[in-house]
Amino acid sequence: MCLHKSADMLQHSDPQSALSYCRQALENAHRLTQSAPGDRSALRDLAVCLGKVADFSEHSDPTTALAHRQQALEIARQLADTAPNDLQARQDVTTCLNKVANMLEQSDPASALSHYQQALGNARLLVQAVPNDRIALRDLAVCLGRVGGMLQTSEPGAALAHFEESLQISRYLLEGDPHDPQALRDLGVALDKVAGLIRNSDPDAALAYYRESMMARNHILEIVQHQPRAIRELGASVTTVASMLQEKDPDAALAHYRIAVDAARHLAESEPNDRQEQRGLILSLNNIGNLLQRSDPGAALSHYHEALGIARSLADGEPEDLLAQEDLASALLHMATGTGTGPTGKRP
Repeated sequence: MCLHKSADMLQHSDPQSALSYCRQALENAHRLTQSAPGDRSALRDLAVCLGKVADFSEHSDPTTALAHRQQALEIARQLADTAPNDLQARQDVTTCLNKVANMLEQSDPASALSHYQQALGNARLLVQAVPNDRIALRDLAVCLGRVGGMLQTSEPGAALAHFEESLQISRYLLEGDPHDPQALRDLGVALDKVAGLIRNSDPDAALAYYRESMMARNHILEIVQHQPRAIRELGASVTTVASMLQEKDPDAALAHYRIAVDAARHLAESEPNDRQEQRGLILSLNNIGNLLQRSDPGAALSHYHEALGIARSLADGEPEDLLAQEDLASALLHMATGTGTGPTGKRP
Protein backbone atom coordinates (compact mmCIF):
# COMPACT_ATOMS: atom_id res chain seq x y z
CA MET A 1 0.00 0.00 0.00
CA CYS A 2 3.00 2.34 0.33
CA LEU A 3 3.26 2.21 -3.46
CA HIS A 4 -0.37 3.33 -3.67
CA LYS A 5 0.33 6.30 -1.42
CA SER A 6 3.35 7.28 -3.52
CA ALA A 7 1.21 7.04 -6.65
CA ASP A 8 -1.54 9.19 -5.13
CA MET A 9 0.98 11.86 -4.16
CA LEU A 10 2.36 11.93 -7.72
CA GLN A 11 -1.03 11.76 -9.46
CA HIS A 12 -0.98 15.37 -10.68
CA SER A 13 2.72 16.26 -10.63
CA ASP A 14 4.11 13.12 -12.29
CA PRO A 15 1.36 10.82 -13.65
CA GLN A 16 3.82 8.52 -15.44
CA SER A 17 5.71 7.77 -12.22
CA ALA A 18 2.39 7.34 -10.45
CA LEU A 19 1.33 4.75 -13.04
CA SER A 20 4.67 2.96 -12.64
CA TYR A 21 4.17 2.69 -8.87
CA CYS A 22 0.65 1.37 -9.39
CA ARG A 23 1.92 -1.30 -11.79
CA GLN A 24 4.55 -2.38 -9.28
CA ALA A 25 1.83 -2.62 -6.63
CA LEU A 26 -0.27 -4.70 -9.03
CA GLU A 27 2.62 -7.11 -9.63
CA ASN A 28 3.07 -7.53 -5.87
CA ALA A 29 -0.66 -8.12 -5.41
CA HIS A 30 -0.63 -10.81 -8.11
CA ARG A 31 2.23 -12.58 -6.33
CA LEU A 32 0.38 -12.45 -3.02
CA THR A 33 -2.79 -13.98 -4.46
CA GLN A 34 -0.75 -16.73 -6.12
CA SER A 35 0.89 -17.63 -2.83
CA ALA A 36 -2.42 -17.42 -0.91
CA PRO A 37 -5.17 -18.08 -3.50
CA GLY A 38 -8.15 -17.94 -1.14
CA ASP A 39 -7.04 -15.08 1.07
CA ARG A 40 -9.79 -12.40 1.01
CA SER A 41 -7.45 -9.59 2.01
CA ALA A 42 -5.02 -10.44 -0.79
CA LEU A 43 -7.85 -10.65 -3.33
CA ARG A 44 -9.26 -7.32 -2.25
CA ASP A 45 -5.81 -5.72 -2.49
CA LEU A 46 -5.53 -7.12 -6.03
CA ALA A 47 -8.88 -5.59 -6.98
CA VAL A 48 -7.79 -2.25 -5.52
CA CYS A 49 -4.50 -2.38 -7.47
CA LEU A 50 -6.33 -3.18 -10.70
CA GLY A 51 -8.57 -0.19 -10.12
CA LYS A 52 -5.62 2.08 -9.39
CA VAL A 53 -3.83 1.12 -12.60
CA ALA A 54 -7.07 1.71 -14.50
CA ASP A 55 -7.46 5.14 -12.87
CA PHE A 56 -4.06 6.25 -14.13
CA SER A 57 -4.27 4.64 -17.59
CA GLU A 58 -7.88 5.04 -18.73
CA HIS A 59 -7.04 8.04 -20.94
CA SER A 60 -3.76 6.73 -22.38
CA ASP A 61 -4.84 3.09 -22.74
CA PRO A 62 -8.63 2.77 -22.29
CA THR A 63 -8.80 -0.82 -23.59
CA THR A 64 -6.38 -2.12 -20.99
CA ALA A 65 -7.96 0.07 -18.32
CA LEU A 66 -11.38 -1.40 -19.07
CA ALA A 67 -9.97 -4.93 -18.86
CA HIS A 68 -8.48 -4.10 -15.45
CA ARG A 69 -11.80 -2.69 -14.24
CA GLN A 70 -13.67 -5.77 -15.43
CA GLN A 71 -11.18 -8.05 -13.68
CA ALA A 72 -11.57 -6.00 -10.48
CA LEU A 73 -15.33 -6.40 -10.82
CA GLU A 74 -15.00 -10.18 -11.12
CA ILE A 75 -12.91 -10.30 -7.95
CA ALA A 76 -15.33 -8.03 -6.09
CA ARG A 77 -18.25 -10.26 -7.09
CA GLN A 78 -16.33 -13.35 -5.97
CA LEU A 79 -15.69 -11.82 -2.57
CA ALA A 80 -19.31 -10.73 -2.18
CA ASP A 81 -20.71 -14.11 -3.27
CA THR A 82 -18.53 -16.02 -0.80
CA ALA A 83 -19.45 -13.73 2.11
CA PRO A 84 -23.04 -12.48 1.63
CA ASN A 85 -23.01 -10.63 4.95
CA ASP A 86 -19.84 -8.67 4.15
CA LEU A 87 -21.30 -5.19 3.47
CA GLN A 88 -17.95 -3.77 2.39
CA ALA A 89 -17.72 -6.47 -0.27
CA ARG A 90 -21.16 -5.50 -1.57
CA GLN A 91 -20.19 -1.86 -1.64
CA ASP A 92 -17.03 -2.76 -3.58
CA VAL A 93 -19.20 -4.49 -6.21
CA THR A 94 -21.30 -1.34 -6.57
CA THR A 95 -18.19 0.79 -7.01
CA CYS A 96 -16.69 -1.56 -9.61
CA LEU A 97 -19.97 -1.76 -11.56
CA ASN A 98 -20.18 2.03 -11.72
CA LYS A 99 -16.59 2.37 -12.90
CA VAL A 100 -17.02 -0.21 -15.67
CA ALA A 101 -20.28 1.44 -16.71
CA ASN A 102 -18.65 4.86 -16.84
CA MET A 103 -16.04 3.58 -19.30
CA LEU A 104 -18.73 1.99 -21.48
CA GLU A 105 -21.09 4.96 -21.72
CA GLN A 106 -19.86 6.13 -25.13
CA SER A 107 -18.82 2.85 -26.74
CA ASP A 108 -21.60 0.58 -25.47
CA PRO A 109 -24.42 2.54 -23.79
CA ALA A 110 -26.68 -0.52 -23.49
CA SER A 111 -24.02 -2.40 -21.53
CA ALA A 112 -23.28 0.73 -19.50
CA LEU A 113 -26.97 1.02 -18.56
CA SER A 114 -27.03 -2.66 -17.58
CA HIS A 115 -24.02 -2.19 -15.28
CA TYR A 116 -25.53 0.96 -13.76
CA GLN A 117 -28.80 -0.88 -13.13
CA GLN A 118 -26.94 -3.73 -11.46
CA ALA A 119 -25.13 -1.18 -9.28
CA LEU A 120 -28.49 0.37 -8.41
CA GLY A 121 -29.92 -3.00 -7.41
CA ASN A 122 -26.88 -3.68 -5.28
CA ALA A 123 -27.14 -0.23 -3.67
CA ARG A 124 -30.79 -0.89 -2.76
CA LEU A 125 -29.80 -4.15 -1.06
CA LEU A 126 -27.16 -2.31 0.96
CA VAL A 127 -29.69 0.27 2.15
CA GLN A 128 -32.05 -2.53 3.15
CA ALA A 129 -29.23 -4.06 5.20
CA VAL A 130 -28.23 -0.76 6.86
CA PRO A 131 -31.23 1.58 6.43
CA ASN A 132 -29.77 4.61 8.24
CA ASP A 133 -26.23 4.41 6.92
CA ARG A 134 -25.45 7.74 5.26
CA ILE A 135 -22.79 6.27 2.95
CA ALA A 136 -25.16 3.57 1.71
CA LEU A 137 -27.94 6.12 1.17
CA ARG A 138 -25.62 8.47 -0.71
CA ASP A 139 -24.44 5.58 -2.92
CA LEU A 140 -28.09 4.80 -3.69
CA ALA A 141 -28.78 8.43 -4.61
CA VAL A 142 -25.73 8.50 -6.90
CA CYS A 143 -26.76 5.22 -8.58
CA LEU A 144 -30.28 6.53 -9.16
CA GLY A 145 -28.83 9.62 -10.80
CA ARG A 146 -26.59 7.58 -13.09
CA VAL A 147 -29.39 5.29 -14.27
CA GLY A 148 -31.62 8.32 -14.76
CA GLY A 149 -28.93 9.99 -16.81
CA MET A 150 -28.74 7.02 -19.17
CA LEU A 151 -32.54 6.99 -19.59
CA GLN A 152 -33.07 10.71 -20.26
CA THR A 153 -33.45 10.39 -24.01
CA SER A 154 -35.02 6.93 -24.41
CA GLU A 155 -37.29 6.92 -21.34
CA PRO A 156 -37.66 10.46 -19.92
CA GLY A 157 -40.51 9.42 -17.61
CA ALA A 158 -38.41 6.68 -16.01
CA ALA A 159 -35.44 9.04 -15.86
CA LEU A 160 -37.50 11.63 -14.01
CA ALA A 161 -38.68 9.00 -11.50
CA HIS A 162 -35.05 8.05 -10.81
CA PHE A 163 -33.99 11.70 -10.48
CA GLU A 164 -36.86 12.47 -8.11
CA GLU A 165 -36.05 9.49 -5.88
CA SER A 166 -32.42 10.59 -5.81
CA LEU A 167 -33.55 14.10 -4.88
CA GLN A 168 -35.71 12.75 -2.07
CA ILE A 169 -32.74 10.87 -0.60
CA SER A 170 -30.50 13.93 -0.96
CA ARG A 171 -33.01 16.04 0.95
CA TYR A 172 -33.19 13.43 3.70
CA LEU A 173 -29.39 13.33 4.04
CA LEU A 174 -29.18 17.11 4.21
CA GLU A 175 -31.82 17.21 6.94
CA GLY A 176 -29.52 14.99 9.01
CA ASP A 177 -26.60 17.42 8.61
CA PRO A 178 -27.73 20.79 7.20
CA HIS A 179 -24.21 22.21 7.05
CA ASP A 180 -22.45 19.29 5.34
CA PRO A 181 -20.92 20.70 2.12
CA GLN A 182 -21.06 17.31 0.39
CA ALA A 183 -24.75 16.87 1.25
CA LEU A 184 -25.45 20.40 -0.01
CA ARG A 185 -23.55 19.70 -3.22
CA ASP A 186 -25.42 16.42 -3.72
CA LEU A 187 -28.71 18.25 -3.26
CA GLY A 188 -27.68 20.83 -5.85
CA VAL A 189 -26.77 18.13 -8.36
CA ALA A 190 -30.06 16.28 -7.78
CA LEU A 191 -32.08 19.49 -8.16
CA ASP A 192 -30.25 20.36 -11.38
CA LYS A 193 -31.00 16.94 -12.86
CA VAL A 194 -34.74 17.19 -12.19
CA ALA A 195 -34.82 20.78 -13.43
CA GLY A 196 -32.91 19.93 -16.59
CA LEU A 197 -35.38 17.22 -17.49
CA ILE A 198 -38.50 19.38 -17.01
CA ARG A 199 -36.99 22.64 -18.25
CA ASN A 200 -39.03 22.67 -21.47
CA SER A 201 -42.21 21.02 -20.22
CA ASP A 202 -42.53 22.98 -16.96
CA PRO A 203 -40.14 25.96 -16.97
CA ASP A 204 -41.61 27.53 -13.82
CA ALA A 205 -41.03 24.39 -11.76
CA ALA A 206 -37.57 24.02 -13.31
CA LEU A 207 -36.70 27.58 -12.33
CA ALA A 208 -37.77 26.88 -8.74
CA TYR A 209 -35.49 23.84 -8.64
CA TYR A 210 -32.60 25.79 -10.17
CA ARG A 211 -33.07 28.56 -7.59
CA GLU A 212 -33.02 26.04 -4.74
CA SER A 213 -29.84 24.56 -6.21
CA MET A 214 -28.31 28.04 -6.35
CA MET A 215 -29.17 28.60 -2.69
CA ALA A 216 -27.56 25.29 -1.75
CA ARG A 217 -24.36 26.23 -3.57
CA ASN A 218 -24.36 29.64 -1.95
CA HIS A 219 -24.62 27.92 1.43
CA ILE A 220 -21.62 25.77 0.52
CA LEU A 221 -19.59 28.90 -0.23
CA GLU A 222 -20.59 30.39 3.12
CA ILE A 223 -19.20 27.28 4.80
CA VAL A 224 -15.99 26.68 2.84
CA GLN A 225 -15.26 30.36 1.95
CA HIS A 226 -13.05 31.12 -1.03
CA GLN A 227 -12.80 27.49 -2.18
CA PRO A 228 -12.39 27.71 -5.98
CA ARG A 229 -14.66 24.75 -6.67
CA ALA A 230 -17.47 26.26 -4.62
CA ILE A 231 -17.09 29.64 -6.34
CA ARG A 232 -17.06 27.96 -9.75
CA GLU A 233 -20.16 25.89 -9.03
CA LEU A 234 -22.06 28.87 -7.65
CA GLY A 235 -21.17 30.88 -10.75
CA ALA A 236 -22.50 28.11 -13.00
CA SER A 237 -25.68 27.82 -10.95
CA VAL A 238 -26.31 31.57 -11.00
CA THR A 239 -25.74 31.57 -14.76
CA THR A 240 -28.36 28.86 -15.23
CA VAL A 241 -30.92 30.83 -13.22
CA ALA A 242 -30.08 33.95 -15.22
CA SER A 243 -30.62 32.13 -18.51
CA MET A 244 -34.08 31.04 -17.31
CA LEU A 245 -34.96 34.65 -16.39
CA GLN A 246 -33.78 36.38 -19.58
CA GLU A 247 -37.20 36.57 -21.25
CA LYS A 248 -39.51 37.05 -18.26
CA ASP A 249 -37.34 39.28 -16.06
CA PRO A 250 -34.26 40.68 -17.85
CA ASP A 251 -33.34 42.93 -14.90
CA ALA A 252 -33.17 39.96 -12.55
CA ALA A 253 -31.26 38.01 -15.20
CA LEU A 254 -28.72 40.83 -15.45
CA ALA A 255 -28.27 40.90 -11.68
CA HIS A 256 -27.57 37.16 -11.70
CA TYR A 257 -25.17 37.41 -14.64
CA ARG A 258 -23.26 40.11 -12.73
CA ILE A 259 -22.85 37.77 -9.77
CA ALA A 260 -21.54 35.15 -12.18
CA VAL A 261 -19.06 37.64 -13.65
CA ASP A 262 -17.84 38.55 -10.16
CA ALA A 263 -17.27 34.86 -9.43
CA ALA A 264 -15.50 34.28 -12.75
CA ARG A 265 -13.35 37.39 -12.28
CA HIS A 266 -12.30 36.26 -8.82
CA LEU A 267 -11.25 32.85 -10.17
CA ALA A 268 -9.43 34.36 -13.16
CA GLU A 269 -7.53 36.83 -10.98
CA SER A 270 -6.66 34.11 -8.46
CA GLU A 271 -5.34 31.81 -11.19
CA PRO A 272 -4.01 34.11 -13.95
CA ASN A 273 -2.24 31.21 -15.71
CA ASP A 274 -5.27 28.91 -15.71
CA ARG A 275 -6.70 29.08 -19.22
CA GLN A 276 -10.03 27.54 -18.22
CA GLU A 277 -10.59 30.22 -15.58
CA GLN A 278 -9.76 32.94 -18.11
CA ARG A 279 -12.19 31.41 -20.60
CA GLY A 280 -14.84 31.22 -17.89
CA LEU A 281 -14.56 35.00 -17.51
CA ILE A 282 -14.90 35.46 -21.29
CA LEU A 283 -18.12 33.45 -21.31
CA SER A 284 -19.56 35.37 -18.36
CA LEU A 285 -18.73 38.74 -19.94
CA ASN A 286 -20.35 37.63 -23.19
CA ASN A 287 -23.53 36.65 -21.35
CA ILE A 288 -23.92 40.21 -20.02
CA GLY A 289 -22.99 41.71 -23.38
CA ASN A 290 -25.59 39.59 -25.16
CA LEU A 291 -28.30 40.57 -22.66
CA LEU A 292 -27.51 44.30 -22.96
CA GLN A 293 -27.26 44.49 -26.75
CA ARG A 294 -30.57 46.31 -27.24
CA SER A 295 -31.16 47.99 -23.88
CA ASP A 296 -27.63 49.37 -23.38
CA PRO A 297 -25.40 48.78 -26.43
CA GLY A 298 -22.59 50.88 -24.98
CA ALA A 299 -22.37 48.72 -21.87
CA ALA A 300 -22.65 45.61 -24.03
CA LEU A 301 -19.71 46.79 -26.12
CA SER A 302 -17.67 47.45 -22.98
CA HIS A 303 -18.17 43.84 -21.82
CA TYR A 304 -17.36 42.51 -25.30
CA HIS A 305 -14.21 44.63 -25.33
CA GLU A 306 -13.00 43.18 -22.03
CA ALA A 307 -13.73 39.67 -23.30
CA LEU A 308 -11.78 40.45 -26.47
CA GLY A 309 -8.71 41.46 -24.48
CA ILE A 310 -8.72 38.17 -22.58
CA ALA A 311 -9.41 36.13 -25.71
CA ARG A 312 -6.56 37.85 -27.57
CA SER A 313 -4.16 37.14 -24.71
CA LEU A 314 -5.12 33.45 -24.64
CA ALA A 315 -4.82 33.09 -28.41
CA ASP A 316 -1.44 34.84 -28.51
CA GLY A 317 -0.16 32.69 -25.65
CA GLU A 318 -1.10 29.39 -27.33
CA PRO A 319 -1.34 29.82 -31.13
CA GLU A 320 -2.05 26.08 -31.57
CA ASP A 321 -5.04 26.11 -29.19
CA LEU A 322 -8.00 25.89 -31.57
CA LEU A 323 -10.55 26.73 -28.89
CA ALA A 324 -8.65 29.91 -28.03
CA GLN A 325 -8.55 30.88 -31.71
CA GLU A 326 -12.30 30.27 -32.00
CA ASP A 327 -12.95 32.42 -28.93
CA LEU A 328 -10.82 35.20 -30.42
CA ALA A 329 -12.71 35.05 -33.72
CA SER A 330 -16.02 35.21 -31.84
CA ALA A 331 -14.84 38.13 -29.69
CA LEU A 332 -13.74 40.05 -32.78
CA LEU A 333 -17.15 39.42 -34.34
CA HIS A 334 -18.85 40.77 -31.23
CA MET A 335 -16.81 43.95 -31.45
CA ALA A 336 -17.39 44.34 -35.17
CA THR A 337 -21.12 43.73 -35.25
CA GLY A 338 -22.37 43.94 -31.69
CA THR A 339 -24.11 40.60 -32.17
CA GLY A 340 -24.41 37.95 -29.50
CA THR A 341 -23.16 35.01 -31.46
CA GLY A 342 -20.34 32.85 -30.18
CA PRO A 343 -19.50 31.06 -26.95
CA THR A 344 -21.90 31.79 -24.11
CA GLY A 345 -23.37 30.07 -21.11
CA LYS A 346 -21.71 27.50 -18.91
CA ARG A 347 -18.04 26.82 -18.79
CA PRO A 348 -16.87 23.63 -20.54
